[in-house]
Amino acid sequence: MESKEKILVVDDDLVSVQILRKNLMAENFDVSYAVNGEDAIEEFNRFRPDIVLLDLCMPGIDGIETCRRLKKMPGAEDVPIIFISSNTDKNDRVEALSAGAVDFVSKPFQRAELFARLSIHIKLRTLNLSLRKQSETLKISNEKLNAEICDRKHFEERLEAERKNLDLIFDSSPIAMLVLDSSVRIVKVNSAALVLASRTFLHHGDLPGQFFQCSHMEKDCGTSDTCPFCPLRNLVSSLLKSDDTVNGIEIPMDFDRKGCMQRIYLKIGASPIVIEEKKLYILAIEDVSDRKIAEMEKEKLILELQRALEEVKTLKGLIPICASCKKIRDDEGIWNQIESYVQKHSYAQFSHGICPECMKKLYPQYADSHCAPTCHRPQDKTSAG
Repeated sequence: MESKEKILVVDDDLVSVQILRKNLMAENFDVSYAVNGEDAIEEFNRFRPDIVLLDLCMPGIDGIETCRRLKKMPGAEDVPIIFISSNTDKNDRVEALSAGAVDFVSKPFQRAELFARLSIHIKLRTLNLSLRKQSETLKISNEKLNAEICDRKHFEERLEAERKNLDLIFDSSPIAMLVLDSSVRIVKVNSAALVLASRTFLHHGDLPGQFFQCSHMEKDCGTSDTCPFCPLRNLVSSLLKSDDTVNGIEIPMDFDRKGCMQRIYLKIGASPIVIEEKKLYILAIEDVSDRKIAEMEKEKLILELQRALEEVKTLKGLIPICASCKKIRDDEGIWNQIESYVQKHSYAQFSHGICPECMKKLYPQYADSHCAPTCHRPQDKTSAG
């Protein structure tokens, strides 16, 4: 037997002690001894044996009391104590086993029997120590696992709280928000989207699991010849290819509302997201139809105003003029000098002069001395000459 285990022999008979020491040391055991109970307790603390061979009958503290005291000592609970005695009383043996002993060997001992029992109890102790170590390791692992489970539980609780907060933000957003899959199937919507849907792109309010119902849809979304040109599909397709975030795109969409085609204008922002390890797309949709229509009406009005400005003060149509004095009658029935009427209804300005014929007729004394055919003098724009 190859071993380095330490054995404490406790016996008041020195002859027995020496015989045991000789046999044990021959088997490579490390041996120490004590001749009474008090010395045994002291030597146990010093030597820290792996096994104790204890005599039953000793002066002072007997073997049974010594066994009880040893078992109460720190570190002694796993140390096997084997009684070795010539006492054959069954009651004493039962009491010894009750005190904490694990076995009983009779004197004079049989060497083979003794070492067989020693081998068994040493292996049992080694196994117990190994099990205790594994138990402690398992306990530490369980404590660590419980701590991790507790941390994970707290993390999941925080995650759930954050998810609820995000759901609240998502649902309370005044902008219509939809979560779509790569087939443009609606996965999730908020309240604003339900309101928008009721007015625009769905026949009913049961959005999740449905498709956009545009005016070109024949059977299912994606089956029409116009689907490849769908702005929404193209938007999702571009996200699918590039994972880009798109902001503020305005597109016109024609939707079927109970058999009637309706054109609306949508302002869309989109971004790819991952929910439960599934790639989805979130769309923020704003119905800007009212603003778009207002802008179109504004542009139309501006064009009309521009055309009106181009026609302002442009003389057109039939103008009543006096055949004699050449005055013109306005819309209020008032006769105006021709130059006053023209200035009022156009951007033209007048510079008064006198022609040669009128010069001869009106000012004959000056007609010959004025060679210039168009003598004139500046006049006030609003007065007649």
